[in-house]
Amino acid sequence: IYTIRPDFYLIKIPLFTMSVRHAYTIKDTHCRNITAIGFNPARREVVLGFEDGTLKVWEADPCKFVQHLSPGHQGWVTSIVYWPEIKTFITAGQDGVIMFWSGNSLVDIVHTEEAIYSMAVNIRKSQLVCGTSTGINLYELDKYKLRRHYVDPHDFIKATEHTDIVKCLAYFDSRVFSGGFDQRLIIYESGYHGVREMTPISVRRAHEAGLNNLIVAQDAEHNSWLITSAFDKCVKVWTTDGKLVHRLDDFASPVTGICFIARNKTIWVAAGYHFAFIYEPKSGENVSEFCDTFLAKEDNEVGAARKYTLQLLAYSADQHLVFGSTNRRNLVVWKYSQSGCVTTFFTETPIDCLTYTNKAPILIFSTDQQGDIVKWERKQTNAFAFSKESLRASESMEKMLQKKIARRRMAQLKKSPQQLLQEQKREGKRAKKDGQEKKKNVHSMGFRKLEFVEELDVLVAACEDSNVYVIGFDEKAFGVLVSMAPEEASYKDSSNSDAASIESTSEMDDQVTKRVAGYKCRHVLVEHNGVVTCFAIIPKRDENSCLYLVTSGWDQRICIWNLETGDLVDVFRNVDSKLWEERELAADDAILDMCYSSERNELALSSADNLVYIRRFSPVGSQLVLLGTLQGHTADVNCVKWWAKKNCWVTASEDRSIKLWDSGGVNDCILSLNAGGPVQCVCIDSVSNALVVAVENSLKVFEPDNFDLVQQNDGHFDSIRSIIHIPDNRHYVTASWDGRIGIWQAWRNKRAKDGGLISVGGGGPADQSEAATASAVAATPAVLLIRDAFKRDLADPEQQYVASEAEWEEKIESKIRELKAAYYDSELLHAHEFNRRRVQTATARRVN
Repeated sequence: IYTIRPDFYLIKIPLFTMSVRHAYTIKDTHCRNITAIGFNPARREVVLGFEDGTLKVWEADPCKFVQHLSPGHQGWVTSIVYWPEIKTFITAGQDGVIMFWSGNSLVDIVHTEEAIYSMAVNIRKSQLVCGTSTGINLYELDKYKLRRHYVDPHDFIKATEHTDIVKCLAYFDSRVFSGGFDQRLIIYESGYHGVREMTPISVRRAHEAGLNNLIVAQDAEHNSWLITSAFDKCVKVWTTDGKLVHRLDDFASPVTGICFIARNKTIWVAAGYHFAFIYEPKSGENVSEFCDTFLAKEDNEVGAARKYTLQLLAYSADQHLVFGSTNRRNLVVWKYSQSGCVTTFFTETPIDCLTYTNKAPILIFSTDQQGDIVKWERKQTNAFAFSKESLRASESMEKMLQKKIARRRMAQLKKSPQQLLQEQKREGKRAKKDGQEKKKNVHSMGFRKLEFVEELDVLVAACEDSNVYVIGFDEKAFGVLVSMAPEEASYKDSSNSDAASIESTSEMDDQVTKRVAGYKCRHVLVEHNGVVTCFAIIPKRDENSCLYLVTSGWDQRICIWNLETGDLVDVFRNVDSKLWEERELAADDAILDMCYSSERNELALSSADNLVYIRRFSPVGSQLVLLGTLQGHTADVNCVKWWAKKNCWVTASEDRSIKLWDSGGVNDCILSLNAGGPVQCVCIDSVSNALVVAVENSLKVFEPDNFDLVQQNDGHFDSIRSIIHIPDNRHYVTASWDGRIGIWQAWRNKRAKDGGLISVGGGGPADQSEAATASAVAATPAVLLIRDAFKRDLADPEQQYVASEAEWEEKIESKIRELKAAYYDSELLHAHEFNRRRVQTATARRVN
């Protein structure tokens, strides 16, 4: 799926996840070790072969023992393959016997003259290739048994390029890939029916030791690789022509098993540990740290398996299952999870809050309980890996804080005794003596809320040390980097479109340069007397107004700041209160969350007193008029959000309820939902208009029409503390106290899914030229059905687009639904268009 951003960059969004979770473990499968793993997709069964020649069958999912196959082999079972044409699986062993099984019953047995160590089936050509100690034997498969057997043991093609045991074989198209203990990797062009030869087209020494595994990997984009491993503790990725692409040698033990997970395009490597190393084949990078398969907290059953080591690995593409054998004769099974994480970041400390930048490239910021801010940026090499960088702004934050404290001291000294006495009464405590303020250590204080302000390119962080920090790009370092850049050539003679393109590129370069320059604390907002838990950004009403920041926290006070200058504008004051110590209190208990509605110019504050206070915003503290309270929760109200499309307030509480409130009335509850647990945070999906909530360690999504639970994502092991929605990538990002950041697939409305294969993001082409919009739309085949809608709107110069991604996308989807309701496919559409033109022509002739 590709999304069209406002600047028409095509961004590829992965529609799969990295989550492959433990399903079950079969203990003590047999008294001897597992030597071969195979599948019977027709019956959804897994077949295991053992050292003593025994064959056993289990149901793949769920785990259930089916049958002990008899008779077995007289030695190691070396290979198990599946022949889909007659739904039969084939087993081979060191006894030189090939057995054909259908419905777990022996239907044919073929005796060859030498031991067989590997097998592969060419489905397209109906061929069976076997690896022996003297080379490769190629047999023709006969499903009709015209010669009494499925294969004729005396009629085969022999290839003798190998000088030792051929341990692994694979087919791809018309080619046979073989690897042996002679360290060679040989690529053959296999013969058709009647051709009595196998032509080697590539013979090379692939490893420094004998090869023990060889697989062919192919993804949905038709990218194919050849993956080999050997006893030299190395894995190599090749093209199907035999050219080396990547060398993976991060292993301390010999590699015993490899497999390719086609569902999420990763390579698993077993090399002497209880876990598998996970690699991305295109880049060759180790992405194990971004997968939660082996790094998650596991149950006792899997935890006990840590005493063992993985040996063989196999993947069932039909059921999306991964099978791994251990040295203790256990079989561990993992299952691909569609509802799992797209990717996962692991940190060493609990994470409290998240935010992101909407400017390309998208950055994610996180904070922990130790006061550290971390920047995460997706790598260009693959879709899963993210680079981690600490902002290292603690030193500048501490210096700025000390300057702020020193200024406050100087201001205190200049005040008269009457002013000090008045402040003493207002604060309800004795004025601090000179020199009694303690030096605050920001390193030991965590953050409660974090938000990136796009207008100023700054991070606003509410801290537990009662301060708010404004962190921006280091302007000095940015100036140095700009001065070091080479001078650009003059573009005076270029066309307008070229100039616009150059200007856009220059702006993006500036953004990248700023991010390289680093971050520095610009302002420290010091006024609160307790933990600052929440804040809200008040956008500019006109050109003459400024960008306001409203903060609050445990001290129950509301402070209004000029975010651009960092100056305190005013503090909330209740002029009707008779007590000085209560005049600045905006609630009866600690304020936990805050949200601003720009449509209604209202500020909602959720409190630990089970209430939500709705106030009319004004930069004057005494004019923050209380419009009403939302009463109905029976515990702390953890979060409050304004749902613009529903025109209502959404609140969530520790009492396990989510409530929707009518904005027109006071304390008018529209709907109450049982979340099933305490709700920690709420997010509104701006694309599908869904309600996304964090209930303890689960992420739940409620659809906007009937509020049914349509998606639930589990994977965290502690409370989720923050949720953000990235519309351009259609992802939810969660942060938890378990030290993990998870990225999940966003819920997609069924109607939107039926409407087409594209998603148009970024707020529509309000600021784009007609030519750019038409070219971007025409570049997408799915938009051909709605091209007339674009032309009609673009032809009207008075048409004003709403700068909202959801409304722009809804406009497109509604047009698609209209067309799909009338026509079922493109052929009917063209037929209708032809008939319409024919009727128009006939009508015109008749009129004439």
